[in-house]
Amino acid sequence: MSRITSTAVRGITIREATRADYARLSSLHYRDSRLPVPIKIYAAERASELAGVVAYSYPGVNAKGRRLAVGYRPTLKELNTDWAVVSRVIVHPKYRSTGLGARLLRDTLPQVGRRHVELVAVMAEYNPFAEKAGMRLIARTEPDPSVTRAVEELKLLGWNPPQMASTSHNLEKIREAGVDGVKRVLLRVDQGYYKRLMGSGRAYVDRANFESWLSQQEPERLARSLQILAVLGQAKAYLYWSRDWISNVGEVRGDE
Repeated sequence: MSRITSTAVRGITIREATRADYARLSSLHYRDSRLPVPIKIYAAERASELAGVVAYSYPGVNAKGRRLAVGYRPTLKELNTDWAVVSRVIVHPKYRSTGLGARLLRDTLPQVGRRHVELVAVMAEYNPFAEKAGMRLIARTEPDPSVTRAVEELKLLGWNPPQMASTSHNLEKIREAGVDGVKRVLLRVDQGYYKRLMGSGRAYVDRANFESWLSQQEPERLARSLQILAVLGQAKAYLYWSRDWISNVGEVRGDE
């Protein structure tokens, strides 16, 4: 595997990595540890210690902010061949506030082999490291009304929205309120979010598919769906980077 040297933190090197490298730090990420199909994964190391990872994956069909970034709606073929999304950036707590997150992106963005790279971040978790790495903040989007309504309905059933990111909180509330009310709330979310709530790899999930899936789920899995709903219910930041901005491979124009 190729190695890319970094000077952001003394002794750090950044190399192309594997799912196994990602798995070693996945529990530190606020989202589900399951990684979307990756295009490339890179790891930052200091001696034999894993300091951080960044994963680039295939982008979704839709992303609010994409049209603002490039001025048109890319075709599915173009998305699959010329776009990537930063799906995970994880820095070990020992190396946070050192600039390593920015360096991970800065060193690897030109290496992914894609002309366009995007990042969608939850505003509550937003950190300007991506902009320091050369990405541009294009837009901020509010959650879909159907998601906001679902969160409010759950609040009436006893949920504390800020704590919905915790599956243990969700499980406790499901056991108090019962599964039927939770399933009704989830079914009323816009159909475009069914795939996310299921954690499904399907290209498309309709109402009948989702209703059938819901009917088979135990409280533990529903608790995870509510955790996903909590993420969907937060404002998002859309950031973008283009290979056209660099003068030479691996060197951002005017960066050094």
